Amino acid sequence: KLAKAHLRKANQGEIQGTLELMGHPGLVAGMTIKLADFGQFSGNWFVTKSTHKVSGSGGYTTSVHVRGAIGKGAIKVAAVSSPYIEVAASTARGGFGSLPRGNNYDQLEKQFNQKRDEMRGEKELTPKEEILLCLPDIAMAQAEKQDAASNDRVGWLQLRALLQKWFSSNYTENKGVDERTDVFWVDMDWVLSYKRIALAYLILINDYYLFNDKAQQALVKILGRDKHFKDKESPFDYTRPHVQPKKPYPWCEWEDGYFQRKDIDDKYIFPVDGFTASIANCSLRALASGKVIPLPGKGHKIIVESVSVYLWDAFNFEAKDSLGYWSCEDKNYKIYPFVTDKTYYELHNYDFNGFREEYGFGNDFRVISQPKKVEPAKRFKYDTDL
Repeated sequence: KLAKAHLRKANQGEIQGTLELMGHPGLVAGMTIKLADFGQFSGNWFVTKSTHKVSGSGGYTTSVHVRGAIGKGAIKVAAVSSPYIEVAASTARGGFGSLPRGNNYDQLEKQFNQKRDEMRGEKELTPKEEILLCLPDIAMAQAEKQDAASNDRVGWLQLRALLQKWFSSNYTENKGVDERTDVFWVDMDWVLSYKRIALAYLILINDYYLFNDKAQQALVKILGRDKHFKDKESPFDYTRPHVQPKKPYPWCEWEDGYFQRKDIDDKYIFPVDGFTASIANCSLRALASGKVIPLPGKGHKIIVESVSVYLWDAFNFEAKDSLGYWSCEDKNYKIYPFVTDKTYYELHNYDFNGFREEYGFGNDFRVISQPKKVEPAKRFKYDTDL
């Protein structure tokens, strides 16, 4: 204890600074963060204060005041028993502008251009069909109107890639969207940069919602299905899929393993921003890790040691909603155009389905993120008679 006290005294106040980051509910005073890709300031820092803000212009942001001391090639912090989280330089405000990893954008563009050339060469397309095939170009034009490092620019670029992926894939009628092996990845930090989504996330990870009776029963059912109620301790971790070997893709296990969700109805957001353009309606889903311990006599104790959250969506056109008015000539999108805007055509979900029936192109797919661990770690325990 004395050595720790001296270390705290030696470190305190030597180096201090403030970071403004994309909103992160887990960043709180008293924890240690590790800065990555910050040059000579990379390393461990102790958070002395955090401020969380939600604004109309900046979205959800977190400002943290940190202290530490630069040592020989590393940053020293006081030896404290506190939660820990890593912060990459890319999460600092202004770090957007590039698309998330995991998607082959060059290949998507190449395949789409080939398909579009093939269709235009086969027969003369109707004006509405031309608009549909022009949508990726319109999305690109909308992205170029945004600030270079804005989250909205990423959203419109994602819409371009999503459309290219949908139009360039052959329709497999015999498979549902959950059975297909191709997905489109989005970044969870980008998702949470939108204040309304960040607020939904905060609701989801609130203990009263996250571990309500329905969620507890859902986790019991999942653990029972996977045979975790044994006569000895049984660890489980649904954030790292390995439970069902017959399902080789992690998102298939995430679909079977989440115990709580928060649905987001985002299709009526005006003006349309990057999130509504590319994602709109979706859900945030929670996965748990922990252990099951047998109780004396009968029953088991379920101990949740951490929770991760991911985004789950489908890129399809099932509803009958209007998707607004689009112009290939103006490379623009409007909710309601002027009467004189003759180049604008209203699109509906059924226009995409009709196109698919006519040409055999247009395959639905999942849009998901990697699970993001909730910090500080969520811990909860309860008993079951099973």
